[in-house]
Amino acid sequence: MKLTLECTRAADGRWLAQVSQLPGVLAFAPSEVAALAKVQALALRVLADQLETGHAMPDDMSLSIVRTTQGPDADESPLPSTCDRAEYDAWLAAEVQEALDDDAPTVPHDEAMRLIRAAVFAK
Repeated sequence: MKLTLECTRAADGRWLAQVSQLPGVLAFAPSEVAALAKVQALALRVLADQLETGHAMPDDMSLSIVRTTQGPDADESPLPSTCDRAEYDAWLAAEVQEALDDDAPTVPHDEAMRLIRAAVFAK
């Protein structure tokens, strides 16, 4: 399973990032970087929850993340196109922390997981 992150800019200026292979895994944020960090963290939580609850996972599971960006600022992405693993890990940790520190209203974890499970397993 290869996860593809898709990021687009909405008309109101916010960024929407989603993982098309995981229904319901999407995040809005004021910047592309924050949206991507949030959606990556959410995707990993959903996959971890699936593993913990015994749902079958593909035998060929890998977490290769391919980023596609669309929108007016796609050519000005703050993400490096290539970097070494340590550089990427440091960048992602900083972005995830920034997303976690964001004081925007959030949905309580239990409610979010209920909604995500319903969307993921509705098939």
